[in-house]
Formats: sequence, structure tokens, C-alpha cells
Amino acid sequence: MTQCLMRFTDHAILLGVTKYSESTGICRLFGRDYGLISGAVRGATGRKNRGNYQPGNVLQVEWSARLAEHLGSLKCEMLSPVAAYFLNDPLRLAGLNSLLILTQTTMAEHDPHPQLYDALASLLDKMKRNEAWLADYARYELQLLSECGFRLELKRCVVTGEVENLAYVSPKSGCAVTEDAGAAYKEKLLALPAFLRDSSASVDGVMLNQALRLSGYFLEHRLFASHNKSLPEARNRMQNQVNKMQWDREPEDA
Repeated sequence: MTQCLMRFTDHAILLGVTKYSESTGICRLFGRDYGLISGAVRGATGRKNRGNYQPGNVLQVEWSARLAEHLGSLKCEMLSPVAAYFLNDPLRLAGLNSLLILTQTTMAEHDPHPQLYDALASLLDKMKRNEAWLADYARYELQLLSECGFRLELKRCVVTGEVENLAYVSPKSGCAVTEDAGAAYKEKLLALPAFLRDSSASVDGVMLNQALRLSGYFLEHRLFASHNKSLPEARNRMQNQVNKMQWDREPEDA
């Protein structure tokens, strides 16, 4: 009796490759319609095709398996190379690695998050063209938190209900606090940079570090702690790269 194959196609971002045999690799991808996808790819780790299977590249994939819960096999076609553009840029490379590992370790298999996929694809395209991307990186981490059920309330003060002069975020509630309401407790609160609330605001090095400390706190203490995991080392390296930046130019648009 012939068994039917489960099959689907998707646009997907390659998150990582693990060698399985001499030339076969197990690929982990983030698809727009099917979320996290895993499958075996013949030739993925071979010399001829290795360049196509670099993390960050965007692929057209066809996944098939006997049952949905099986690992399955993948056929892939290159749509947009990304990784090769970052090799000589430590900041962009750190950003790429952080984005991919954060996505891979938080998304569930075959659980679609199309808006998050679109945000990641747009961000990687900006990074590829070396456009202003750091503000979007910080926003992506907040969107990732939201998609995983840890949305921060950054539009209204949790104490007064005001929507202006928001300057802090409570590490307990994840809610914004105005400058006046938080003045007496500011040492215990997280700074809220303006560009996370206002897309037209500019961003400088101080604001960017504040944004990454904010999202990093909730990634570590809410999202990863809920799974008894530590914040990935790739995310720590990204934070360190930003800390070392010499912001000797005009602030970039957010």
C-alpha cells in the first residue's frame, strides 16, 4: 500500500545547518507560511552547494515527509544571498548571528508568524545593503517578544495613564512610566528610548544601548527564563559589539 506524502512549499530564511553525513545537512529555516522548518538537504554541506546554504540566505523550499511530525526532506532554490555580504563587518555579522539564533530558539515547529517573518526579511535586506538597520534590529527583538506572548506596553504610563513624556519601563510589569512618575524609582527602571515609541525619532549610540538593554532584559528574564534557558551567547556578542561602537557621525534615522 502506497503512503501519501505530506508536502508544502514556502519562502524561508535559513537559520542554521548541521552536518548529517558527508554531503547532507539538516537545515533549520524560518518560513513565512509554516514557521520553523527542519529537513534534510542532500548536498547542503558539499563543496559545490555550500555557498547556497549559509545562514541568513533566503530560499524557496519544498518540504516533504510521510507524516507531519517527521523530519522530512527539503529541496531548496536560492532567492537572495545574504550571508556573504557580512563577512568583513563584525557588527553586521554579530547582528545576523544574533537574529538567527534568537529566532531559531524561540519559534515553534510549523507555527506560522508571517508578520515576524516579514520584519526579519526586511531587516536582513537592509543589513545586506548596509542601510541604517540598528533601530530595526532593536524593534525586531521587541516584536519577537510580543509574538512569543511577552508584549511590552510602551504607549501608555502604567501609573498615570498618560501617553506623553514616557521615559522608563518597569522591569516587573513591562509597562511604560512617565519621567515624572518614575523619577523616584529611576534607578530600578529601564530607560525607554524615544525611537521605540516614535518611528520618526533619530537614534544615537546611547539610545541604541538603552533599547538593547531593555529588550535584552525581557528576553533573558521572561522569554528564555520561562524555558530554563540562558540568553544565547550570540545575543551577548551583539550587545558587546554595540557597546564598542564609536558613534562619531550624525544620529541615523530610526
